[in-house]
Amino acid sequence: LAPWLVGAAAFALQLPIFDRWMSLMDEGHILQFADLLRRGGELYRDATLIAFPGSFYLLAWLFDWFEPSIRVARYAVSLEFALLASLVFVLLRGWLSKAHVALALGLLALYRIWAFPHWQMYSYSTTALCFIAAALVLVVGHVTRDGHDRWRLPLAGLLAGVAVACKQD
Repeated sequence: LAPWLVGAAAFALQLPIFDRWMSLMDEGHILQFADLLRRGGELYRDATLIAFPGSFYLLAWLFDWFEPSIRVARYAVSLEFALLASLVFVLLRGWLSKAHVALALGLLALYRIWAFPHWQMYSYSTTALCFIAAALVLVVGHVTRDGHDRWRLPLAGLLAGVAVACKQD
């Protein structure tokens, strides 16, 4: 239950500020390229970019499910940060005291606000961090269970590969 509560608190922390600004530079091109993919376009042919394609495809998939909008992208990144906070909690709770875990989560929340605007908009960094943190949780789970859960390693490798595909460069 605790990881869910951490995620809910991290999500709630963002609600007052998650849609109070916009950036047509970084965020605008991510949204535009995701919508281009949703409409059948292709990256590197119909759009000039240096970034790897993972974040764009994930956002295009969300746009297929909902609508192409800044609000959908902002909810996505807010949920990604909530997931990241939960994963950090899961990673640290076995190694650190409760006070140190709370301090780490507090610093993560402060960093979320301090890294304005890049962590408030849908971007490569939060998406990649989510996937790599999930991969790390699976690897640590595999190691601490003496290899009994062999499914964790291939899934961790897949998530690490997706994290790389979501990186900016």
